[in-house]
Amino acid sequence: MNQQDKGPIQTERAQKKALRSAIYELANGCADTSFDEWDKVLFDKVLSHPRVLRAQHVLSYWSMPREAGTQALNEELSLTKSVYLPVIEPQGLVVKRFTGHGNMVVGPKYGIKEPVGPVFNDLHLIDLVLVPGVAFSTEGLRLGHGKGYYDRLLPTLTHAYTLGLCYHFQVVGYVPTGPFDFTLHEIIAA
Repeated sequence: MNQQDKGPIQTERAQKKALRSAIYELANGCADTSFDEWDKVLFDKVLSHPRVLRAQHVLSYWSMPREAGTQALNEELSLTKSVYLPVIEPQGLVVKRFTGHGNMVVGPKYGIKEPVGPVFNDLHLIDLVLVPGVAFSTEGLRLGHGKGYYDRLLPTLTHAYTLGLCYHFQVVGYVPTGPFDFTLHEIIAA
């Protein structure tokens, strides 16, 4: 790689880092009660969304603090749908079935709760994915935490409709992207 090729990549990385910092700062300035209120709004928006109503196999996520909350949503969805959650393994994300809060353990990375049980390999059955992120554009561009887990997993889910979940301050006019960043079908914000 010559020196000229490094410029755009370094600029993209710097822009992503700056945007992450700005969003983290906004999140840290919000009261905990605001997140609770926004999660209730998201809960209702997601459950009434036509794609969610039709879906049978939903890949969701177990939210981290200051991330669009999915704990109650996962419980509710699992009453009528098969719900799956990602689990971080050394080779990347694998998917396991969510069978209730009681069947979760704290994963070794990031302290995120993960379902126990066998890996779900029939990824072609997943018809809807609820996607977390740090920032989103209205066009479906997504900025994650920088590890690329979802950018590697989402292209393998060829039959799935992708919905990014976020808070209003995470929707921005511009999300810097590279050639491997995955574009979502739609964003739902509260």
